[in-house]
Amino acid sequence: MADSLIIGTVLWTGLCICVAAVLLRRFGGSPLLREQALLLIGVGLLAIAPCTYLLLLWLNESPSAFGSGLQLSGAVLMFAAAWRARQVRLDPQESAGTWAFRQKSALVVLAALCILIFSYFSKAWSVPADQAFAVFVDAIVQLVVLMIVGHIIIALFHGPADELDTPRDERDHAIDLFSMRNAYYVLTAGFLAMPVVIIAQLPLAKALNIWFALLVIAEVIYYSSVIAYYRFGTG
Repeated sequence: MADSLIIGTVLWTGLCICVAAVLLRRFGGSPLLREQALLLIGVGLLAIAPCTYLLLLWLNESPSAFGSGLQLSGAVLMFAAAWRARQVRLDPQESAGTWAFRQKSALVVLAALCILIFSYFSKAWSVPADQAFAVFVDAIVQLVVLMIVGHIIIALFHGPADELDTPRDERDHAIDLFSMRNAYYVLTAGFLAMPVVIIAQLPLAKALNIWFALLVIAEVIYYSSVIAYYRFGTG
């Protein structure tokens, strides 16, 4: 069984290398177009998928879907992004999205924060104080991972790609200011409500969770405002 897996992995990896070589020869000129680079990255991920599976199988002595699933998912994502990049290049007017990249970025952060609210506060409100920190760290890690993955996806599929490096203009700064103003309303209300929390003599963990919830809600208001102002304007 192990020998057949190794032979299959070698054959598959060799096939992927041959496909990549043929593609490079067909693409010819340098530098590569965006869709060409994404296509080659996808082929590379397909090539290393069985190698990763074998490595984890050797380390854990048991099959693991994670061993190749991550690479296969990445390859599918790259192929889809390559198709999208080709669409944008051939027909930029029709393929360009109606949402700006910063608007999509705000949507990703907003979705991640909403998931954080659900995943963290559904657990942290009832756990003992000595376990709350572990739940908090776990939620922050989830938030960071979701934001990184989400931004990678929107960057791959956004068109035109030149907009990713566009510097902020006056409209962007105005939207930031108006959105911060809305978030500060929530923070101010939370600051004024803290004496009530102190008078209620809640446990320290719950009091900290209330303050953390206010901070998260303020961020939700901020990114919701960013999306709304990009969509409907600040007037």
